[in-house]
Amino acid sequence: RHRMISVFVLARRLGLDVGWAYVAQAAAGITAAVFVARSWLRDDAPDIRNALMILGTCLATPYLQDYDFVMGAFVVVWLQAAGRGSGSGLTPRSLQIACAGILLLPLFNGSFSLMTGIAIGPFVIAPVFALVLMMARRSAIASPERRAIMRCRH
Repeated sequence: RHRMISVFVLARRLGLDVGWAYVAQAAAGITAAVFVARSWLRDDAPDIRNALMILGTCLATPYLQDYDFVMGAFVVVWLQAAGRGSGSGLTPRSLQIACAGILLLPLFNGSFSLMTGIAIGPFVIAPVFALVLMMARRSAIASPERRAIMRCRH
């Protein structure tokens, strides 16, 4: 149990009963699904869409283990690519911190969880998810071609 990094496990470890932990997990999953779907429907940059898909999947499943988050390496590659693009709105430092959190989570979660009893996955995954959403928003606003395409669609 100390290797699990899901919202459900965090809620349980913080003292919520099973029913409320499932409510927290469902809320995280539905929220992630809405933003991932919006990103794909809005046709955000592929790097952003892909990163949101992986992070959203991790927020949506109650059965996430720290070793499952090895796929976070793909997220790091996509974040680096999206961060190099114009209009990402991120400082290099914030991008480095996000990427470090993603890469270090599988390494340190088990030990941290055994020492404290807290699953730290959502404390890393949710902020990075929010950061990628900010990148998507700023990228959409900054792109004149994108604004022109969106005007033509409506």
